[in-house]
Amino acid sequence: MFTQLRLRRSTSDSEKSSNAHLPSPEPHRLPQEIFDLIVDFIASHRRESEEWRDTLVSCATAFRSLRSRAVVMLFKEVGLCTNPFNIQQRAARLLKVLKGDLRLVENMESFTVSLSFERQHPAVRIGQILHPRYRQLALSAVDAIRLKRGSFLELLELILMHSQLRTLGVEGNYNWEGQLLSRKEKETLIAIRSMPSIKTLGLCGINHLDPRVFFGNHPSENTLDKLVLDGMLNYGPIPNDLVPPPLPSSITSAELSDRSCRLLDFMMQRLHEPSPLGTRTYPTYFPALKKLKISYVGSLGDLGAMWYFITTAKSLESLEIEHIGNYGTRQSVVESVWCLSDLGALRHLKFSTGTSDGPKSRRNIRVITEILRSAREPSAIQSLAIDFDIPANGEMDLTQNSVTQYWEQVERILTGPHFSSLRSVKINIKVARPSDDDDILYVASRRVSLEECGFSAQDIMPSLISCPWIDTDFIVTRYNL
Repeated sequence: MFTQLRLRRSTSDSEKSSNAHLPSPEPHRLPQEIFDLIVDFIASHRRESEEWRDTLVSCATAFRSLRSRAVVMLFKEVGLCTNPFNIQQRAARLLKVLKGDLRLVENMESFTVSLSFERQHPAVRIGQILHPRYRQLALSAVDAIRLKRGSFLELLELILMHSQLRTLGVEGNYNWEGQLLSRKEKETLIAIRSMPSIKTLGLCGINHLDPRVFFGNHPSENTLDKLVLDGMLNYGPIPNDLVPPPLPSSITSAELSDRSCRLLDFMMQRLHEPSPLGTRTYPTYFPALKKLKISYVGSLGDLGAMWYFITTAKSLESLEIEHIGNYGTRQSVVESVWCLSDLGALRHLKFSTGTSDGPKSRRNIRVITEILRSAREPSAIQSLAIDFDIPANGEMDLTQNSVTQYWEQVERILTGPHFSSLRSVKINIKVARPSDDDDILYVASRRVSLEECGFSAQDIMPSLISCPWIDTDFIVTRYNL
């Protein structure tokens, strides 16, 4: 077999030499620009599907012309996800790769470090068992015997020196953040955050958050376009160099939780002292905000700060409210301060309510009805989207009189004088189904008719369905748990 292979190669070489004047169809004779375009096209679909990464890995192992570009594209977005006890080891592995080819660092656009504890780690079990008073001492003792520091700091310094990051994400663990990073590591991370190239910042689950991670080392030169705050956040002492308060930001897009709204509210009150706490006399930090997604999962006490934050964004054009309401209470989740008329620039409104194990449909639609009813003046809203995620067998709730009454109220509100600018209504109801159902055992999801659920939009919302100037879609999708 080896001899035959050599003979074939020899024959191929002779044919190639005799026909040297003809263009070769072999891949390695194509211009490098062609290979670069192929790789760039594959990488451009990374927002649509997770398969792009596997495809690029295949390209990188195919032949050298694809490998160079494919490897660089694979390192456009880098995530270091580990628990604090393994961070140095994981960082050392990544550091070795990046040092071997600095192009990977120079072309890196996004870096995310996620420091979360594994549930089975001894430190976590200790923390769960001990009384909170002694938990911190136990975790400090474990922290003293972990791997020596060095690799993670060196990795951060390499990124700071050679990259032009556009996105930085930091995810900690709220209860144990004090043991996650050294002072030098935190300072280097803040320096990366302060790079002029950073446009998107994501923070999640950090206790005693240094405000400089939020504002940067040069608050007057804040260049952020997008901000993502999630999970429990709690700010630490405000440095002296943040007084006077930073200038308003140019952030145009934000994804927040109700708790992070409260954090921002408290932080702004502290920065604008001596204004008495509890009075909001300070200017908004987000005058350019146009797109906001806010997730409400907390207590009713966070609603005031949440709505105040929303209304301070006078230029807000798109608002999405996800998981509205505290499902454990019977109180109204819409306070008297809520009023859609306060959002004069709002054009697009979306509700994403409930989860697969969330409340019944009546609670979801009631909340939406209350918010829509809060408009006291004609609204400029042009599109409304409603997404429901109903528990298994919850489609029966859609046909109950208590639910259909709210749908009828929504119809009257949307076709009334306060929503004369409305042109599009998209309602999408996703119904969970047990995975052992024979009819959908091998089907991930399928669209079903409303009548199949015993629910007819034509019967309940006839005016909205037939309205000539409002494009209305009502879709029900069933999926496996």
